Amino acid sequence: MKLASIKNYMIVGAFASTVMLNADANATVSLGSVDDFQDGTTQSWAGGSAPTNIATGGPAGAGDRYLELSSTGTKPIGTKNEDQWIGDLTAAGITSVEADVANFGPDPLELRVFLVESGFASRYTSTTSVTVPTGGNWIHVVFDLTPSGMTLVGGTSPDVATALSNLQTFLFRHQPGAPAGIGAAPNTVGVLGIDNITATPEPATFGLLAIGAVAALRRRSSRS
Repeated sequence: MKLASIKNYMIVGAFASTVMLNADANATVSLGSVDDFQDGTTQSWAGGSAPTNIATGGPAGAGDRYLELSSTGTKPIGTKNEDQWIGDLTAAGITSVEADVANFGPDPLELRVFLVESGFASRYTSTTSVTVPTGGNWIHVVFDLTPSGMTLVGGTSPDVATALSNLQTFLFRHQPGAPAGIGAAPNTVGVLGIDNITATPEPATFGLLAIGAVAALRRRSSRS
């Protein structure tokens, strides 16, 4: 790679890092936050599906830890976080969440995120579920947190950005069919692995950062 290209990448990275740091000052969760479970804990993910840290067998193979959710049919498959995945996601610039998932159970799962605004002022869930087939193979999934990707299923907040600005609960759950509210997740027989939960922006955000950084570099070069 040419030296000029390397400098361009360094400037883009520095520019993006500055934006992330500014966002982090206004939110509990920050852009780029990752839960990879390598510390041996559940990293505050809880719920009735008995979240368990599994020591090996994640998407990176041997030694890669991941979180396992399981149910024998007496409860839904899901996990919630009310610790590091709450706060002002809107100010942080978070518009999507990505993860690696694997279905070790007998039937396909339909995953959604479910968001609860502080004080239960509103509840939003994924408009379209992400199907995770059986077979135990790890796949990468993305959940859209923008207005087009979320549906209001309870409360009165006018848009998802308002709810995300004061979030009290972040939940992954198996909820097939049309988007629905609290209590809609069925009791399920299944085992779900989840890893590398990452707070991300929409792709256009980094594209704009890169264009701005490169333009600034060109202006600086033209003055030299």
